[in-house]
Amino acid sequence: MKNRITEDRHRGLSLRAVISLFLLVASLLLTFSAVADQKKQDGDAETLVAQANAAYLKGRYEQAATLYTAVIHEIGISAELLGNLADSYAAAGQIGLAVLNYERALLLTPSNADLRKSLAQLRKDVGLFRAKSLPERLAELLGADQWLLISGTAFVLLALTVLVVGIIGQKRCPWARRLNFLFLTATLLPLPPALLRYQAWQDGVITAPDARLLISPFAEAEAVGSVKTGSIIRPLHKEHGGYLLVRDEDGRSGWIAQTSFQRIANIEQEQGRHNFAQTTEIQKTQPDLPNARSESILHFNALEQSPVPRKIQHQNKEKI
Repeated sequence: MKNRITEDRHRGLSLRAVISLFLLVASLLLTFSAVADQKKQDGDAETLVAQANAAYLKGRYEQAATLYTAVIHEIGISAELLGNLADSYAAAGQIGLAVLNYERALLLTPSNADLRKSLAQLRKDVGLFRAKSLPERLAELLGADQWLLISGTAFVLLALTVLVVGIIGQKRCPWARRLNFLFLTATLLPLPPALLRYQAWQDGVITAPDARLLISPFAEAEAVGSVKTGSIIRPLHKEHGGYLLVRDEDGRSGWIAQTSFQRIANIEQEQGRHNFAQTTEIQKTQPDLPNARSESILHFNALEQSPVPRKIQHQNKEKI
């Protein structure tokens, strides 16, 4: 009887060992497969980067834009990639898409002086330059989440100070009032710029060549005026049919066709529409584009009119 029990135990242990070994081997195979797929994806992306750089340097700006878009779809968005995409559109004369992608890049890196100068120069060249107020310039130093982080941190410190004073007493903390005032100020001051940055997330860029601002949401309605390609508009949260009520940079309000503009914050949605058949066709019809792997990506400085190489870090897709 004891021998049977011992044999059953050994069989149970052997079965568990086999199952454990099987699960370990399966997990290792899945891990190696995932790593191999990631390496292949990175290699494909670097090849597209090299081809996009070469197309840009050869003056094939629309092809470069298509290839940069493919890279974005492959490895995810980054400020560098969006900046290169904007440079390509600007060189191709597609002002609306250039402004749109500069603005999108600045959502990711609000303090990027190079991108901001390139955007300002482009807007000036096409007659879209507008002097911004001091509050707007200050708000653009950081993103909305960064301003809110400062405010939230200061609020936590304020709460901790009040708690400490409540425990040990006001007389033993003569510095408490000044510190409370400092933290309260640091809590409140970042809120207006955070609000300005949040409102900017709702903005869109006119990408259609002939956008009309209408007095009512109908195609036959009288036009208040036209809106230049590349202009910034702010939705006023009223829709009817295919039209949206907006306010332009000159302060005019009216209805505009939703197909005339793209929202700045809809990065994933818009970049996801890329046609990979078009990329494949470019690769077939342009055999002189390189297939070698590249570690850098071209960035074009609109002020100096010269290519500047920048390294792209492969990363997971970011979401705005």
